Amino acid sequence: MANKLMLDSFIEEDFDLIAIHCSLEAYHLSFLLNKNLNFRLKRELLDVDFAYKKGTAYYQLFSYCDDYQQCTYYLVENKHSIKASNLYSEGSLFKSEDTYSTQLIPEYKKVDYFLKIENEGLPANTKELIAELQKITSIITAYKVDFDTLKSVENLTFN
Repeated sequence: MANKLMLDSFIEEDFDLIAIHCSLEAYHLSFLLNKNLNFRLKRELLDVDFAYKKGTAYYQLFSYCDDYQQCTYYLVENKHSIKASNLYSEGSLFKSEDTYSTQLIPEYKKVDYFLKIENEGLPANTKELIAELQKITSIITAYKVDFDTLKSVENLTFN
């Protein structure tokens, strides 16, 4: 009799996830979060990358480790456009470039960014954080994502 291990049992639920709708570039949003929330988000050397049939998507990742509150904040893009070149002749003299949109978390296609909060100490006060996020004029809306609704939670493991 063979035993089957499920990957879901290894994924820890010790983080909070906030969805952010915002039309700014990732570096601009991280600057505003640093300015308004006293964060120190910095761009990671390596982006979160996923290989799809059409190409590879690179989602920008910013992080900040708050030693006082014993938590780590991650700001990650949810949307990326892959440019795929068609080298096949379609009767045209010029090669065509198609753009494909991908999402890090496909269940939330309209979300622009996710703010992941890994708690090592006390739980983060997400209600207060969301209220502060919504005070930033460039952010359209922000809300907490229910962990149980995520099917692709493994895409949020950055270490």
